[in-house]
Amino acid sequence: MSAATASFASELDDLQSRSLREILSTSRLLSLATVSPDGEAHINTAFFAFSADFAIYLLSPTTSEHATHAGLNPSAAVAVFDSHQTRERRRGVQLFGRLEEVAPGDGDAVLACFRSRFPDVAGENETYDDVVLTHGSALYAFHPERVKLFDEALLIADAYVEIPSAVG
Repeated sequence: MSAATASFASELDDLQSRSLREILSTSRLLSLATVSPDGEAHINTAFFAFSADFAIYLLSPTTSEHATHAGLNPSAAVAVFDSHQTRERRRGVQLFGRLEEVAPGDGDAVLACFRSRFPDVAGENETYDDVVLTHGSALYAFHPERVKLFDEALLIADAYVEIPSAVG
């Protein structure tokens, strides 16, 4: 667990943690926004897994535009929501933080987390080196620092809950 992710997770109360966990658990795709060195926005859709402390993991080619951006500017944002939901139970999340390549020493543990959600990613005995590095891909960790939750069933109707709350 990174210090930033641990700090973020500690800001959430039980109901907010439950809401975030449910939203992340019921979706398999996210939208990831990164910023190029010249300030141009880029968005990508990716499959994801997440840890108990809400670090979000992606598997992506190291040559992808978002991977290149993360290496130069780790600032990123993530949106997760069910595009088939009805107006009766609206929910989704926007997360703001940083995206970085997973260190090789953490690769096997992160791969196990990813594999628990997507068993077809790798064989049971394959390591991070076997699966990721030999295919020109890498695992990336998104570490949230701020969240905007929208969950009408658990939180506040017609309003985002921002954690930590905006200072103004």
